[in-house]
Parts: sequence; structure tokens; C-alpha cells
Amino acid sequence: MRSGEHAADALAVAYTTMDRAAHNVRLLVERLKQLGYEFESEPYEPPSAESRTAWRKVESKIGPIPLSLRTSWDVVGAVDFTGKHPLLSVRSGSENTALGTLLTDPLVIYGPEVTLSEEDEVISDDGNLPEYVLAPDRYHTTSTTLAGEARIQWPCPLEPPRVCS
Repeated sequence: MRSGEHAADALAVAYTTMDRAAHNVRLLVERLKQLGYEFESEPYEPPSAESRTAWRKVESKIGPIPLSLRTSWDVVGAVDFTGKHPLLSVRSGSENTALGTLLTDPLVIYGPEVTLSEEDEVISDDGNLPEYVLAPDRYHTTSTTLAGEARIQWPCPLEPPRVCS
């Protein structure tokens, strides 16, 4: 899986992609603040020594993490754009008459600590595939309901990874 003639190239592409993603997250945080967007919590937590230790623990308990997720946790970190803005967020409760209420789904990507904290649910003996907890579902991020999280199962037999909610 992580060996072979293309492994180094695949890892380089994944790190380059996540470097760009981290840059874009920082840029979005800055621009949303300029627009007066009110974040509910810290919108961006770059990777730390603790989060890097956490994804390594996840990998040792569950198995190899997909490269895109591993490099996201290693380079981007955690993102939570949940918040309020009169035009950009349904949470603000006001409707803009020209555009209507925009039903946005703020970007949220949990750090590896969340997968570790839900380890009992993630790793089971009933034959289910291991799951990585990625983010709250779209209903949770818009305060519609507390339905659950988006999870990814890996590996998926004869299929690419799929998001499960």
C-alpha cells in the first residue's frame, strides 16, 4: 500500500496538495473575519506535536490511514468554520430579501483526537470496517439537528473509500 515504485511520488503529491489546502484555510479565515463572520470557536488549529502523536496512535490501532487524511492531519490540522453572518450563515436567523436565506454548510474537519476519543465505536469486533471520524454531519453544522458525524471506512473492499454518515 505505501511501498512500491510510486509511493514517494504519491506522498509528495499528497503533501503538496495539503500545503495548498492549509494556505487556503488560513486565507479563508482572514477573509471571513474581514467580512464580519463570527466564528463559534477557533476556526483553525494547525497541527501540533500532540495531534501528530494522535494520528500515529490512530494508525497503530486501526491500520494505515489513507494518504489524503494522514497528510491533512499532518499539514492542515483541524478546521471549524461554524459561525454566524447575516448573509453567509443560516444560523444568523435573518433572511436577506434579495437572496433568501443561504443554506450553507460550513467547513469542519476534525483532528485525529476525535477518532481516538471515539475509539470504542470506531474499532469493533463485529466485523465492521474501522472508521475515521471526519466531521459533524451537515445538519449538525447548521444547527438543524444533532444527527451524527461523517465517517470514512477504510479499507473498503473492492471500492474506493466512502463517506458514511
